[in-house]
Amino acid sequence: MWQRMLKGETLDDIASTYQVPAALLAKINGLDRATPLEAGTPLKVVEGPFSAIVDISERELRLMLKQRYAGRFDIEIDPDCSVEDGQWVVDQKPLSPSGGYGASEGVARSLVLAKRAGGGLVAVVRGAASADDIATEPRHRMIRLNAGEINDVFDILSVGSRVTIRR
Repeated sequence: MWQRMLKGETLDDIASTYQVPAALLAKINGLDRATPLEAGTPLKVVEGPFSAIVDISERELRLMLKQRYAGRFDIEIDPDCSVEDGQWVVDQKPLSPSGGYGASEGVARSLVLAKRAGGGLVAVVRGAASADDIATEPRHRMIRLNAGEINDVFDILSVGSRVTIRR
């Protein structure tokens, strides 16, 4: 679907209206988020929100858009994985300086999942293990994607996106 920018409107405004991350709109339109857009600029938009299903036994993360299949990613998990089945929500999307975790331009992206928004049990989705891993990380609470795919999933899922984890 196409949307034209209105005077004073930002990419963040349009992203909020369509329930998708602004980074995703920038990516599918080949835009730099830092560059202001002019009124009347046509944008390709996707109406969200996206959700995900993490199937531990199948070792995959499936993206869904309005209950329709939108993509599949292989995952790695520790054999002692203790992430509980059930409904989770993307609680945080931290960025940190790093050369690991599928970092792009020296920035590591990860998704912190919570059993309920703002607290409770947590799990982390991030890029593949690297030499920069910290030994004290709770590997049994981690779901890993390959380096390039964490960036895609990070750009597609929003804070508040629902994630179902099952075995």
